[in-house]
Amino acid sequence: MNPYGPPPSVLEQARAADVTAYPDPTSHDARAAAAALWQRPIEELAFGAGVSELLPALFNAQLVRDDTVVLATPLYGEYARMAQLVGARVVSVARRSNVLRTSRLLAALRRFAPRVIVVAAPGNPRGDAWTTAELLVLADAAAERRSLLVIDQSYDAFLDTPLGDPALPGHPAVLHLRSLTKDFAIAGLRAAYAIGPASYIRTLEARRAPWAASAIAQAAAIATCAPDAQQHVAMTTRALRRDVAGFARDIREAGIGVQETDVHWVLCDISMAQAERLERQSGIRVRTLEDHLLAGLARIVVPMAHHRTTVVNAIADVCRRPQ
Repeated sequence: MNPYGPPPSVLEQARAADVTAYPDPTSHDARAAAAALWQRPIEELAFGAGVSELLPALFNAQLVRDDTVVLATPLYGEYARMAQLVGARVVSVARRSNVLRTSRLLAALRRFAPRVIVVAAPGNPRGDAWTTAELLVLADAAAERRSLLVIDQSYDAFLDTPLGDPALPGHPAVLHLRSLTKDFAIAGLRAAYAIGPASYIRTLEARRAPWAASAIAQAAAIATCAPDAQQHVAMTTRALRRDVAGFARDIREAGIGVQETDVHWVLCDISMAQAERLERQSGIRVRTLEDHLLAGLARIVVPMAHHRTTVVNAIADVCRRPQ
């Protein structure tokens, strides 16, 4: 997700981690480093092996069979899958427009009285930004109905104006999920935080397997909080945002339909068959969105400048050919 790669210091600390001993089961130092950076009590943070590892614990802690979960879709598919595994009823509220999405979610809160409501800010894969005011309206409504609002902030750093970590600090009805694997480019390490009221964090921790987060991931997470790593992400995400408009223009001029987003990727008119051909012929992988019910679209992160012409030409080649 960040073609510039990880901050050098993060790789250095990951390589230096002691892999001969069991990792700290509480991830204390990783939590303490983020708590200091984000100015939140350490009791409000859990650290895990990616959002996908934190999710089962979260849903097992908050849901029982036949509870309702409202998902603002399209959304990362693991939310629906994990809710279904605990026997919850999943209600999808599709994004019609940025104007209508809040009102539709508020209507779903009133109608279904869900235990949990999930929003990605920015959206994934739509890449549409939310404002703090919009999220606060949802959070206050969730609190009134004793629901938990989960805000997935995995791509927040790629916005022109990030909401920050966490978006709604201290709100009693909000749990934030913050992946480190996107902006810090450490997807292979699996690292993410949950940030929210201490009571929710305690129940989440009680449902997790021991030693979920490796020593390497914990060392990397501590390093991401250092000033040099923060500066690396600020610089590289700024460069990606600068380049994405030109990337979208090049694709459009090549005769391919493209939708711009508020982040550093575009959505292109590429079928699954075309995406498979693109990988076979050029070694370029794109993220098709059939599993998000967005058939015929693919998500492409803006490449680095010296790769851009190659990528655009390869996409144009496969999209212009007959199926």
